[in-house]
Amino acid sequence: LGDLHSSTLTSIGNLAGLLKDQGKLGEAEPLFREALDGTRRTLGDSHPDTLTSINNLAVLLQDQGKLGEAEPLCRESLDRQRRTLGDSHPSTLTSINSLALLLQSQGKLGEAEPLLREALDGSRRTLGDSHPSTLTSIGNLATLLLNQGKLAEAGPLFRESLDGHRRVLGDAHPNTRSAEQCWVLFEKARA
Repeated sequence: LGDLHSSTLTSIGNLAGLLKDQGKLGEAEPLFREALDGTRRTLGDSHPDTLTSINNLAVLLQDQGKLGEAEPLCRESLDRQRRTLGDSHPSTLTSINSLALLLQSQGKLGEAEPLLREALDGSRRTLGDSHPSTLTSIGNLATLLLNQGKLAEAGPLFRESLDGHRRVLGDAHPNTRSAEQCWVLFEKARA
């Protein structure tokens, strides 16, 4: 099919994602960059596949601690997602969360909070209160509020996230276990 065929680019992105999940971030980066370059060249800057490639590379860079490199990509992805797909599209909501988490990693909690609130409100409206992405958004906002010392506001969100994960995904799911760990951290902060 050739290097720039959409199926080839999808395969490159999938391999990059697998390597990332295996913790092989250095091996994943050139593949994510190749997938992004290819989708930009063949599909344009605003195509949903390109936007996904931008976000994937940004998240990888964030995981590598390259926050300065990741931020412009996160902002580009979000800006294009808003214009192309709208504010409430699930991919846009993912990009909002990604930028907010990056800003939180940079210590820009005040900038991250309105984005996390926007992502949660959009997710509740678009996907519903029990959707796994909504539950993740609830946990993300709760964690930020905990980091800001807003325990009274964080507590009910942590509880909602944990209860929702248990109900929707079950006790053994990794996301439920993560929500349980967050609840333990909250309880320690409250003590």
